[in-house]
Amino acid sequence: MGYRSEVHLGIDEAIVEQLLTFAGINQECYKLLFEYADETVKTKKGGIYFKWEHIKWYDSYDEISKLQGFLNDHDDHFRLCRIGESAEDVEEQGYSEDYTFWINRSVEVDFE
Repeated sequence: MGYRSEVHLGIDEAIVEQLLTFAGINQECYKLLFEYADETVKTKKGGIYFKWEHIKWYDSYDEISKLQGFLNDHDDHFRLCRIGESAEDVEEQGYSEDYTFWINRSVEVDFE
């Protein structure tokens, strides 16, 4: 099964066209963004929000590494938040005035 994360990615309108061009050239990244994401939403400001609920988000995977490279080149126009299975495993990257992510952990209890 492997270690899985919940990942949220917000792309500012300023780089949407560049992201689409990048994804068109890199088919594995296109699939990651537009086929494998659990949620893809175009925002009112023209950006795109992606959410993956249970994904293996490893830099050793080619599509993750390539997307990370794209994001690193556009540090002021995206926001990424990755929450791992371990409580202390949280990663935040990028800067965006359009996206704010905050973490709210809770315990849910079910018993009979």
